[in-house]
Amino acid sequence: MNDTKLIDIICTALEAGLVSQGYVDPDVLQSYQPEQQGSSSGEVWYIHKIGPIHKYGHTQKTNKLNQTTGVIDLVEARVLERKYQITAFKKQTPEELTQTVKTADDMAEEAAAIMQGQVFVNALRLEGLRMMRITDIRTPYFTDQHDQNDISPNFDFTVTYSKQLASIVQPVVDYTVQINRV
Repeated sequence: MNDTKLIDIICTALEAGLVSQGYVDPDVLQSYQPEQQGSSSGEVWYIHKIGPIHKYGHTQKTNKLNQTTGVIDLVEARVLERKYQITAFKKQTPEELTQTVKTADDMAEEAAAIMQGQVFVNALRLEGLRMMRITDIRTPYFTDQHDQNDISPNFDFTVTYSKQLASIVQPVVDYTVQINRV
């Protein structure tokens, strides 16, 4: 499974969860793209990979004789961990802040709750992914391009998946016994 497929699975499952919570056509986008310029004007959740791929455990090797071809099929499986970060963004002015309007903090909290829910976890399991953990929500502040203070709530999560490599081991046809002195 490649990186693009992993992000697509996660984005699709999160979008479905957001729709079930009343969001209309939510945007879950991959951040740090080559053509991405400026910030979005509406509600958006960004996802990006953080950290290296972590190999979990050791490689499982399975040898099985293929009866039709007469060769041995070797399958090597390893479990990999990937860490991602979700950042919620919503451009708001002080006039828009009322008790009924959702803030970026609310959006991040809802996304984290959806991702911990059974429906999201089951959607990932159907694709061969396992959700391991979701961290607490951080709320760093920054100054945007209009010199206004804004918030960038985000959290990290870890998923695991199995990656398999298949190869063929040719059978031994001839062998010679040779005894040597030591």
